[in-house]
Amino acid sequence: MPAPLEGGVDTQPLNVRQQPLSGRKKAAFAATLAVLMLLCIELLAQGGFYATYGFRYRPGRLSRLSRAINAIPSELHNDAVAADNIVHPYVGYVRDVPPDQQHLHGFWTLADELPRHRVPGAVNVLVTGGSVALEVGYGVPLTHVFREVLCERRRGGVAVRVFTAALGGMKQPQQLMILNWLATQGAVFDVVVNLDGFNDVVLPVFENAPAGVHPAFPRGWAAQLRKVGAGREVGELAFLRRAQMELVQAAQGGALASSALLGLYYAHAVVGYERRIATLGAKLMAGELAFQAKGPPLSTTDRDVLLAESVDVWARGSRLMGAVAAGLQAEYFHFLQPNQYVRGSKPLSAEERRLYYTPRDDETYGPTAVAGYPLLIARGAKLLADGVKFVDATPLFADDQQTLYRDTCCHFNREGNVKLARFVVEYLLEHSTALQAAVAAARDG
Repeated sequence: MPAPLEGGVDTQPLNVRQQPLSGRKKAAFAATLAVLMLLCIELLAQGGFYATYGFRYRPGRLSRLSRAINAIPSELHNDAVAADNIVHPYVGYVRDVPPDQQHLHGFWTLADELPRHRVPGAVNVLVTGGSVALEVGYGVPLTHVFREVLCERRRGGVAVRVFTAALGGMKQPQQLMILNWLATQGAVFDVVVNLDGFNDVVLPVFENAPAGVHPAFPRGWAAQLRKVGAGREVGELAFLRRAQMELVQAAQGGALASSALLGLYYAHAVVGYERRIATLGAKLMAGELAFQAKGPPLSTTDRDVLLAESVDVWARGSRLMGAVAAGLQAEYFHFLQPNQYVRGSKPLSAEERRLYYTPRDDETYGPTAVAGYPLLIARGAKLLADGVKFVDATPLFADDQQTLYRDTCCHFNREGNVKLARFVVEYLLEHSTALQAAVAAARDG
């Protein structure tokens, strides 16, 4: 007989037969477990990253771990700048060129030779300045724009020969020294164009002064001298910086770019490079010669005072260039280059505002340019009043909503460079006596 129920409840255990999980369910369960484990690992990695480096991991943030990649003023940055140039006894630095180009004095120029004679129906033009002047004079190039505009005006018989003597980072008094150096070598120019401004206020304050280098010394001067005495170390430093930069760029690509676990690996490698860069940089700096590398002691470290003194150097350099040009029977024109940090100078596109505009980021040139450009514009107006042919080109793009800038510094994309070059050419054709005489001679001929 069956056992009686206690309190009406059957206390016998049920004999339930469990069904085994199917293969698909097992796979799904394993996959779920794996995903949960990976999520836990990612959370732990993100926490470990934050605890180690002080910020949450994102691929684009790796550069924070490297002073060599960030635009922070340092002699290590200038060592890389110096790697592409060689010391020049009068103008600071020029390009290291092969023997068949050395007659061009180390400059990027489309000219076949230094102009040494005036030719009827031709105009010799010298362009000086920094990288913006280089891109306008050599990159566009200015010679082609002259030809296009003259053809549009049906004055194609005029030959304009442009010699570009501008290099990245150049600032006064380098432009003045270049004019003097080329003149002593027999160069003959009809028009001297100086396109500058940004480097003249930003680099003395942002790079030279923090490194203890005199504001008027050339950019990366201490690094240039170190390179002469320590070529192997400078080459190794450039290699390490390049490898570190490539590592940061690699971290931003691929399906696993956002993985904090992978980020820990990349961060460890970036910091490892940074330690090697810092060690090598300290070794290089320990051997530098104080006075010849840094010049006279700084009068101040106050930014506003340094800006004012740098504008003084810029203005004096311009006046002297005008005087030297006049002595060479050449016309001098000084153009202040446009820049995105001049208030109201351009309606920035969404792309420019997002990528190329950092007015309050102290790790970029932006804040220094914001503070320095009003001083340049004001001093330029005084130069004009005193007889210097000064042209404030900062409002050039005031009504242009296209993307024309290409970085947070000062450089233009191709279209921006062409527009600036065309502005310079059209202004010169309207105001240069030498160019107007050549046009008249071609018309009468």
